[in-house]
Amino acid sequence: ILGEQKIRSTAEAFGIPQKNRPLNDVAKELADALLEDLSRTVPAEYKTIAACAPPERREKWEELDILPISAYHEVFEAYHKSGCGTDGDWRSVMQQFLRCGLAFTFSGVVGASLATASRRRSISARSKRVTSTSPFTDISLSWSAGSSRRESGTT
Repeated sequence: ILGEQKIRSTAEAFGIPQKNRPLNDVAKELADALLEDLSRTVPAEYKTIAACAPPERREKWEELDILPISAYHEVFEAYHKSGCGTDGDWRSVMQQFLRCGLAFTFSGVVGASLATASRRRSISARSKRVTSTSPFTDISLSWSAGSSRRESGTT
C-alpha cells in the first residue's frame, strides 16, 4: 500500500483506531467505511460527512433534514419520489434533491478522492500543476443558445 501517512491521517479523521494495527487492517477498515456510505440501507451516521464536513454545515444539514442515508439509497428514493410520481410536495422533492447532492459530493467526489489520494501523494511528494486546453475556437460563431446544432451548421 502506498501513501501510509495519508491513510493513517484519513483514518484518524474517521475515528478508526490505529494503535498497534498493521496498515492493511487500517486501510481495510477505511475502505469499508467509504463503501458503507455508498450502500447503507438503514439510517446511520454518514461517516464521510462526519469526518470531512465542517461541524456548522453538518448541524445546518441536520436542521434541514437533508443528511443522506447512503448514495445508493438516496438515488433510488429520488427515483421513486419523482420518476414514479409518488411525491407531489415540492419541498420534499427539493430535500431529496439536496440529499442526492450531498451523497454525490461526499461519496462520489470526496470518497473517491480519499480512496485514490494516498496513492497519488506517495508517488510524488509534491503536487504538479497541469494546464489543460480546449479547442473553443472550433465552435461556430453563428451558434446561439436557442439554436440546434443542425441550424448552426455544426455536427
